Amino acid sequence: MKIDSIDYDYIRKSIPNVILEVEGEIPLADKLAPWIRSAKDWIESEYIGPDDFLNEADNARAIYIVVMKAFADAVPSLDLVVTPTGFGVVSTDSVAPASKDRVNRLVESIRSQIDAEIDTLLEFCRQYPEWRSSERGKYFCATFLSSIRDCRKMVFDSYDQMRRQAMHVESLMEERYFGHNLITRLRDEYNSRKPYAYHDLAQQVRSAVLDVVYRSDATLENALWLYCRPIIEMIGRYPDYYDIWHDEMGSRFQPERFNNNIKGSYFF
Repeated sequence: MKIDSIDYDYIRKSIPNVILEVEGEIPLADKLAPWIRSAKDWIESEYIGPDDFLNEADNARAIYIVVMKAFADAVPSLDLVVTPTGFGVVSTDSVAPASKDRVNRLVESIRSQIDAEIDTLLEFCRQYPEWRSSERGKYFCATFLSSIRDCRKMVFDSYDQMRRQAMHVESLMEERYFGHNLITRLRDEYNSRKPYAYHDLAQQVRSAVLDVVYRSDATLENALWLYCRPIIEMIGRYPDYYDIWHDEMGSRFQPERFNNNIKGSYFF
């Protein structure tokens, strides 16, 4: 990604009513430079990868996240406003000393916004074949639960933890009910965000994975069958998908025909 457009004016627009820069001091963009470089490395290593494939609009989204991340990380080391009483922030009509709690609330608010912006950026990244084929793209698109918002913090400590559970559930669904070829195609179509990606069949599988991952009132085996059975019945409505499924899994779901090979009139 490109970050050439980051300067003082851009930072002021991104984080309004917080930062003041006075004549003679080190420019704010220079102060933030180390954290901006660190934030750029972070977003590339964790989410979008090092390749330059984003269009102008999506690159702007990534730059905004970089600036917000850099600012949140730098706050403990920055003099936002110098006042006679020490560290200060700009309020609505005056400059007031900033308490530790107030600064913490500011940082928490920014980090919460970063999480939301990251999830939006990943939605746009899925439209790029270059990203989906990259290491980061393959990491997120390896499951139907490829959105960070799928992770509920009260159950899982991190997206990584939820992703491992989701991949385990999808692996069992693939092995027992849907087969590799069908579930791979549905997952790829869903994560590509193509017009047909919101195919009802893909959505049903995704919903099943999400429910099973967070289901706690039944064993995994029972939950799998309860959610997969109606999807198997639904596959027959879509000939192209049915053929893929039937070629690989159809024989497992065809009952063995009764063959009466008992000779004689009676059998006890």
